[in-house]
Amino acid sequence: QGEHHQHYLNRGTRTTTVSPFWSAFDVSNHLEKLTSSQHSGTACLDGLRVGSILWIMLGHVMAIQSSSGAGYSNPANFLPPTGLTTTFLGQLLFSSRLAVDSFLAISGFLVVHVLLQKFSPSIQQEQQQQSFGRAVILRYLQNLPALIVTRAVRILPLYAMCLGFYTQIAPHLGSGPFWHQWIALLKPCHDAIWTNFLFVNNFVPFDTPTTDTCFYHSWYLAVDMQLFVFAPLLVFWFQYRARHGLLVTVALFGLSVIITSYLAYYRQWSVNTFDGAAVGRYDMEAYAKPHVRAQAYLAGMFAAMSLQTSGRRDDDQNARYGWKHRCVMAVALLVMGIVTFGTVTGAYARRPCTYKEDPFRNECGSLWSSTTTFLYTAFSRTLWSICIAILMYLCLGTPRAYNNPVALILSLKCWAPLSHLSFGA
Repeated sequence: QGEHHQHYLNRGTRTTTVSPFWSAFDVSNHLEKLTSSQHSGTACLDGLRVGSILWIMLGHVMAIQSSSGAGYSNPANFLPPTGLTTTFLGQLLFSSRLAVDSFLAISGFLVVHVLLQKFSPSIQQEQQQQSFGRAVILRYLQNLPALIVTRAVRILPLYAMCLGFYTQIAPHLGSGPFWHQWIALLKPCHDAIWTNFLFVNNFVPFDTPTTDTCFYHSWYLAVDMQLFVFAPLLVFWFQYRARHGLLVTVALFGLSVIITSYLAYYRQWSVNTFDGAAVGRYDMEAYAKPHVRAQAYLAGMFAAMSLQTSGRRDDDQNARYGWKHRCVMAVALLVMGIVTFGTVTGAYARRPCTYKEDPFRNECGSLWSSTTTFLYTAFSRTLWSICIAILMYLCLGTPRAYNNPVALILSLKCWAPLSHLSFGA
């Protein structure tokens, strides 16, 4: 669930006489790219990306081991109602799902960053001959096919190789009484692997749990591609008239929040992992759907657009990280902490519900009231997305990192190689 945008940012690649085909096998060239950080303007995204992918891996290991037949030899020491996952520290495992929204926010930020570099604001010249709406839509339609093809070509080779390994080789690499579970994971690929290559595996098969789809964590690529299809329209609109572009981005963000909150209330969703039928409904109807995940993506786009309109550039030597910025950063980090650890107040206080049980009607799952569950389910990701956007804005808007301790940590050079590998991870 990483960032393939990184390829766009590898400016300053060393000159070489090797042909384009054979350069793919030039190990020294690749090692140089891997260990270098040519994109100093977005360096703080490296630390954010590495921290997010490690957090996601930690959560996946916990989820797979605790839900598989192999499981733990000491489940009572790990699972609710008395295990590690009910403690303050244990909330880090469950809250790793928020790191996916961090990745989507980074994607939204970079799509604006990259498209503004690749496309000059020629709409302002075109408006003399034709209306604004026609100019923007025409430009969007003319460039979208090439953008989608370029993006797909960057993703599909590694994606296809991983799918091939997953379906054809990995099943033969182990044995034992629990290894047969792999067969159940492969069945969706045998039935509908084509959905992965078309980036619709988060919708097809319809009304299916995320874990019952082929290579199920790849739902992220489908959502990211679907959101990317609409992103250039907002970028071109922003280039024509920045204020309008920002307003439309905010309006779409608000629309996503409204849709999510309405469905969370009407369908009685829950994001708490052991809430049985309530979290099952959320998994099928929301977890991998772009209209819900758009919040984080749009928040990242808004942060990038705001940086452009604020006049704060990467080489702005007058940029300062003042007390106002420190207060905003402190509030953002505090809210992120509350969203991360707030579930310790009873979200995992009882035995796990079965898939047919509901925590609001059975003695299982969360101790939260239906109102508390609704508020957390509907708005926790919204708050997280806003805070990530604030963090990126403040870190990238104050390039003199020694004035911003968060930016200093996230921009350390040690993150760059791991950041380049995050998509493959």
